[in-house]
Amino acid sequence: MITGWMLMFKRLNSKGVSLIELMLTLAIIGIISPIVFSIFIGGVNNYVGGTNYVDQQFRVNDAITQIRRDIGRAKIVDVIGGAESDLERELESIKFIFSHEDTDDFNEWKFCEDEEALVLNTSSGDTIVVRNMDFSKSKFVYDSGSKSIILHVKPLENDSLVNKGGSNIQRVITTEFSVRYKEVDED
Repeated sequence: MITGWMLMFKRLNSKGVSLIELMLTLAIIGIISPIVFSIFIGGVNNYVGGTNYVDQQFRVNDAITQIRRDIGRAKIVDVIGGAESDLERELESIKFIFSHEDTDDFNEWKFCEDEEALVLNTSSGDTIVVRNMDFSKSKFVYDSGSKSIILHVKPLENDSLVNKGGSNIQRVITTEFSVRYKEVDED
């Protein structure tokens, strides 16, 4: 006695695939593939953008930490560049001298356009601290009224193919350092 279930099982157990089943499978794959691909590319963009943003932030924070350490150690702060009559003036560089007796013990910070970097020139030699700087927006400023050094830093945007329109630091990072209790040499 053959029942409906047995006929269906026999039909499902037949060998081979019909053309309709094959076309239906290809249509489903054709619909699902672009969705999966766009989710994958979105994930890669988010990962690359997040990594880029964190890398830019880390490099700038590292420089800020080193400058803050130099200000804490410095006995004399030598601000170099800009017109002396200006209350707030843009600087070529800042030199932190760590001893009143030995002026050869220093760290000098400056933006080097050739290297596209924020450079630390120590008494023992040069060290590039932060690369890929946007020089149209990065600078040191000295405010003689409040006796503070203002650092404006803008990393270059990453325009890699994967990260088009991705995460970049969009604005200038501004940090103010007080040198109120330091001897400031305004050459």
